[in-house]
Amino acid sequence: MHDLKHPGAGPEWDLESAELAYGVIARYVEHAQASGIIIALLASALGEERVRSIAASEYWQSYMASKRSIADAKPDVERLTALIERMREDERMREDERMREDERMREDERMREESKGLE
Repeated sequence: MHDLKHPGAGPEWDLESAELAYGVIARYVEHAQASGIIIALLASALGEERVRSIAASEYWQSYMASKRSIADAKPDVERLTALIERMREDERMREDERMREDERMREDERMREESKGLE
């Protein structure tokens, strides 16, 4: 997706790249959700006393901060989803317009051929 004529130019942002980004983000979110469930199950199996020492660790605090960050990103994911939907709709509209234009060109050509036959 890089501009080969202008190597310093940034990547293009189009429907394909937006859908790719969304897919990557969705996989990370799904992984984070599954990880959270497993962590809860493990914590339950360990018992309250053992979990207390883990919850006091810097790793746990980092995990919780990361979890809050993912939760805070929900509006951004929703905005990205809306952007992708708008891009899809724009693409559908452009495709419909191309099809209408192709049909008009075929009709014009057909009419020219018919008028040649009448001469």
